[in-house]
Amino acid sequence: MVNRRRFLLSGSAAFGGSLLLKGCRGRSAAIRDPRQPILVGSLLDATGAVSAVGVQMIAAAELAIAEINAAGGLLGRPVQLKQYDTQSDIQKYTQYAQQLVLQDNVDVLIGGITSAAREAIRPVVDKYKALYFYTTNYEGGLCDKYTFCTGVTPSGQIDQLLAYLSDRFQAKTIYTLAADYNFGQIAAKWTRFYGKKHGMEVIQEDFIPLQISDFSTSISKIQQLKPDAIVTVIVGANQWGFFGQWAATGLQSKIPLTCLTYNHPYVNDHTSKLEWTNIIVAEPFWVENPAAASQKFLNQFRQKFGADKYPASLAATHYTAIKLWAEAVKKAGTTDRAAVTQVLESGLTYTTGPLGSVSFDKTHHIAHTINILESTEDQAFNQVAGPFSNISALEDQGRCDLIARPNTSEQFTPKI
Repeated sequence: MVNRRRFLLSGSAAFGGSLLLKGCRGRSAAIRDPRQPILVGSLLDATGAVSAVGVQMIAAAELAIAEINAAGGLLGRPVQLKQYDTQSDIQKYTQYAQQLVLQDNVDVLIGGITSAAREAIRPVVDKYKALYFYTTNYEGGLCDKYTFCTGVTPSGQIDQLLAYLSDRFQAKTIYTLAADYNFGQIAAKWTRFYGKKHGMEVIQEDFIPLQISDFSTSISKIQQLKPDAIVTVIVGANQWGFFGQWAATGLQSKIPLTCLTYNHPYVNDHTSKLEWTNIIVAEPFWVENPAAASQKFLNQFRQKFGADKYPASLAATHYTAIKLWAEAVKKAGTTDRAAVTQVLESGLTYTTGPLGSVSFDKTHHIAHTINILESTEDQAFNQVAGPFSNISALEDQGRCDLIARPNTSEQFTPKI
C-alpha cells in the first residue's frame, strides 16, 4: 500500500494567532475593520479519500501565505488561512463554503479537489458573488465570472498525450478507464474528441465508481481487445490498485499507458515499486524539472515542510493561484471582488512561480507549459517530450468570453 506522508498543518501562516474571526452574516468584506487580517478561505480534504492531494494543497497555501506575510502582508495587513477539512464529503463543501462566505466573511475562497466538490462550492459562490479559485487539473469548459482556474485541462493533457502516443507508438486504438463522475465522464468525451484529431479511435470506455478497487473485469477486456494505448482517468485511493493489478499481467511494458492524475502525491513518495514504471503523464511541474523557478519552489516547500517532501503539480497550481490573487489585490489596492476581478482580467502576470509566467485569459484560465514525462521504477520522472509552451484551455471551443459576456455561468462540454 502506498505510503501517504502527512504534512504538519498548522492552519495558519506567519502573524500567527487564532484564525477564528467572527463575522456578521452577509456583511461585506469591504467594511471589515481594516486592522483585521485579510482572510483566505480554504476548502480542502485534510482527511478522507483524496486527502493525499489535500494535504499538499494546504501546505502550498501555507507556504504562499507565509511568503506574502514575510514580505509585509497585503495592504499593510497580515493574511491568514481559514481552512476547513471537507473530509472528501461533498455535503461539507457546500456547508463550509456558506460558513466561510457568510460567517467568516473571507476575502477570497480557494479549494475543492474533485470536480464534484467544485460544483458543490460554485452555487454558493455565484449566489453571494464571492471570488473563487479552483486550482486542480480538471475536465475543462467552466465559464463563470466568479471562478478562476489554474489547473491543467484536456487541451494540456489529453491532446498532448494522444499526440505523443500517435507519434511515438503509432497508436490507433484507445481503451479509456475513467472515474464514474463528471471529471471522468467528460474527460472520456475529450479523449474521443482529441483521439479523432490524431487519427485514433476509442474502442472501449469503462467508468469505475470511486469505491471500486478490483479492476479484473476491465483488465480482462483490455487483454481481449488489445488496444494500442490506454488512457486512465482514475481518482481516489482505491483506484491506485489498478497499477499493481495491471503490472501483474506482464503487459505493462507492451501497451503504453497514460494517466491524467499520476503526478499527484498518491504515489510520489519515491519508494521503489515496479508497478509505477512506464506511466506517461503531461504536467506543468515535477520535482526533477531543472528549471530555476521549479527548483526554487521545491526548495522553499522542503525548507518549510521537510526535505523528504515531493510536491506535485497540484501544489504548484494551488500556490500559483494564491500568488496571482495577492498580486491583483496589491494592484487593485483593495480586496473588493469586483476590483480584484478587473485586475485579474486585465492581463496581470505572475512571473516568478513554479509554473513560469502566467496570467488569466478571457475564460478565467491560465495557459501552461506542458511536459511529457514517463515514470521510472523509483517514482521519478524522465522528460520524454516537450516542453510545449503556452497551451491554453480550449474546452469552451470558443464559446466563453467573460469580458464580453460577464454574466455567463456554464460548463461547456465537447461538441464532437
